[in-house]
Amino acid sequence: MEQQAISVTTISSYLKNILDNDQLLYRVKVFGEISSFNISNRIAYFGLKDENALLNCVAFNLEYVGSIKIGDKVIVTGTPNYYIKGGRLSFNVERVEQFGEGEL
Repeated sequence: MEQQAISVTTISSYLKNILDNDQLLYRVKVFGEISSFNISNRIAYFGLKDENALLNCVAFNLEYVGSIKIGDKVIVTGTPNYYIKGGRLSFNVERVEQFGEGEL
């Protein structure tokens, strides 16, 4: 049986709904090393990586990020978010804790 095609909006909305309603992903803590850092319009954008993966993070309040810099090991608390219009997954950060010096 042939499956019908669905729209980009339908699949994107479905993915966002999964992420938004999974309680395991709400305010989850993730650790890694800061691999990039940029501030634009009082919003911090940074990459959090380990040996095998990269997570794009965003903090809408600069107070959340403190004085982090590239190479820092941190633990971030937040919630993943799928931005439908841009087709991007990001991790919305609510808190950053220093966790040591990076190795990567």
